[in-house]
Amino acid sequence: MMGLLAALQTRVEKLWRWISVTDRNAMIFLALLGAALFIPWLGLRDVIANSEGQRTYPPLEMIQTGDWVVPKLNGVPYLKKPPLLYWAVAVTYKVLGVGEFQARLPSAVCGILFVLCVYYIARQMGDRRTALLAGTIAAANFLTIDKARECQLESPLVLFVTIALYQWWRAFKLWENGQFAKARLSLYVGAVALALANLLKIPVPFLFMLSAIIGTAVCMRRWKWLLWPHSWLALILSIGPVALWAYALSQRLGWELISSVWFNEAKIHAEKASSLSGGPPWFYLGPVLGYFAPWCVLYPVLFMKKFWRDQIGKDRLTFHFLWTGTALPLIFLSLNAAKESDYFISLIALLCILLARAFFFARENFAHPLIHKLTSRTAVAGILALYCLGMWIVHPIAESYDSRDRSPKETVRRTLEIADRDKRPLLYYDMNDPKLYFYVRRIIANYEESDGEKVVTALREHPNTIVFGEEDTMRQLTKAHPDMQFRELLETPEKLRQVPYELLAFDPAKSAQ
Repeated sequence: MMGLLAALQTRVEKLWRWISVTDRNAMIFLALLGAALFIPWLGLRDVIANSEGQRTYPPLEMIQTGDWVVPKLNGVPYLKKPPLLYWAVAVTYKVLGVGEFQARLPSAVCGILFVLCVYYIARQMGDRRTALLAGTIAAANFLTIDKARECQLESPLVLFVTIALYQWWRAFKLWENGQFAKARLSLYVGAVALALANLLKIPVPFLFMLSAIIGTAVCMRRWKWLLWPHSWLALILSIGPVALWAYALSQRLGWELISSVWFNEAKIHAEKASSLSGGPPWFYLGPVLGYFAPWCVLYPVLFMKKFWRDQIGKDRLTFHFLWTGTALPLIFLSLNAAKESDYFISLIALLCILLARAFFFARENFAHPLIHKLTSRTAVAGILALYCLGMWIVHPIAESYDSRDRSPKETVRRTLEIADRDKRPLLYYDMNDPKLYFYVRRIIANYEESDGEKVVTALREHPNTIVFGEEDTMRQLTKAHPDMQFRELLETPEKLRQVPYELLAFDPAKSAQ
């Protein structure tokens, strides 16, 4: 056993020497690590969450209708989020076809690019070994992995916010060195990245940008930075693409509809929390510990006075940028009414760099043998091996289990076979289930709960209609109209709420009475 461990340690040392020779080798390693964690079995799990259905279905409808301006869910405009992710997924659908793997591929690619960005930024801020560990922590992070393996906004969002943060940090550094022309150019490059982030989830990126900008200026007492017109102009210009999209929307739908949706969304997130997004001020304590396990053992180092003095002595500006860019958004999010664990994903890059710096500070300043063992290359290699095994073994099993219990895919497939074979109409009743839309893949009449009479009329005209609805809704419909009795068309998973129903009995005479 000892011989095996010694052989593994030797191989780890050889790999480390190859990786650490050049930046190119380090980035190749991180790209392969990200691919190993994000790509395998990407399409194994079906779309089982409504939130993912909201991202996977509108691109399909864009392709079907040719309308790339107005995102839609079953023909109804869906305006809660800007369209950049929809465009990326729609292009992927057109090139590779429609499926779960294709829908998630843009997020996975953005996850890999994010890991490489963390390495590059940390390298510009310090040495290669710190950059390599920062990139490793960014890849081996539960939140990064989770969002890179889903068709969600967070993976591309953190990529573009991270690029924008880097460009503002670089502008400050160039300003300090008197290179004002290069500083201005960096700001406008950052504005492009921020514009892409805004096309995903405006105004969220501004929280992370303003925290780092204002926090660093205050800590450094560089009040001129706060009056720097190019910095504010770059921030304003980053709104341009979203503004153009909003203008195009207003020409199609009218500003009244658009503004009502957006103002309602802002009110929900700023003033109140839903049943899914509430929590106490310490809500983020659990995610910050859990998602960063086991790297979270380094958190105490971040609050040590000796660590602060060491980091400020090396590069005061960079340390304040990292700290304020991490701490201030987390404080704001903790005090905000609405909370979800993925809201703080855009501060991951800066926190990864801080943790990498804390890692090497602990290794160099604490003489305890246990600390040296826990911060050894072999220990880090073991952590990465566990992450990879989890992604290759545990995660696929868990995803298969989830798909079996919660996926509508097989139910929809069998229902569509029956409907197409027997030429039976379909309708939705009191249903907003984007994951179901993704598998039905056709626009169907959708009635609200208050439209019960319209549903009854449709069923009387076409008694063979198949209705997708919830058990409670169908029970209420039967209670209001005793002449109609329904049954489930197919045996469906217990956790699937919206299931297909058909008329079991219909008494036209009784209906006429």
